[in-house]
Amino acid sequence: RLRRSFCRACSSKREAMPPRSPQRRLAIAAVAVAAVVRGFAPPPRRVPRLEDLVRPSSELVAGAPLLADPTLTLALMQDVRDAVAPVFAPVFIVASILTSPVFAVALIPLTVVVAVAAAAAEAPNSPRRLARVVASVSRDSWVKLAICVALDLAGDASDLVPGGLARAGADAVFGVVDFLVLSSVFANSRIIPALGLLEEWLPYSDALPLACIAWAIETFAASSLPAKLLGLDARVTTRDDDGVS
Repeated sequence: RLRRSFCRACSSKREAMPPRSPQRRLAIAAVAVAAVVRGFAPPPRRVPRLEDLVRPSSELVAGAPLLADPTLTLALMQDVRDAVAPVFAPVFIVASILTSPVFAVALIPLTVVVAVAAAAAEAPNSPRRLARVVASVSRDSWVKLAICVALDLAGDASDLVPGGLARAGADAVFGVVDFLVLSSVFANSRIIPALGLLEEWLPYSDALPLACIAWAIETFAASSLPAKLLGLDARVTTRDDDGVS
């Protein structure tokens, strides 16, 4: 009697439930198949990170791959890269800006403008001191400046040569040309031609407008310590009617 009443209650409850749709039956079957597959699948292998490698081997999880495993090596490299990336990111940004040809070309007029402005700031206070400083530069000095600008532009043009080997060859050839021209332009200095040669041969130094910097020191700061050290203190000065050299 109890069994008969229980079956009657179950049948009435089953009749009261809404019929299952095909989509519901398909979802139930998919869940059942996934559960079966997951039950027979092997457990996922754990790849230790960098902090696990510095621990004793006894603390590593059983079944973890050894250091010779390529997967572990790649994980270690990725962890090291992620750790040092925030530290070296500003360095990489600054290096990319300094090695840009646009930045190197922009430094040439900037060097001349800063040199003239610094000379005008040290001149006696007058309404036209900038014009007087510009007028005090001789014609030969302006011709020398044009040669220096051409040298610095030619040195920056080597960065546009495609290919690493061709670019290195262009720098090697132009380094000798730069040495000879600087030896003629700055005849009293032996250091400036040598620096020009090293500038073209050393990597990441083409952005330095060495010729324009040497011209600015020789023209506006001939009596300074850098001019004496570089051999740029011997020059012919010209004076205007007011006695400004």
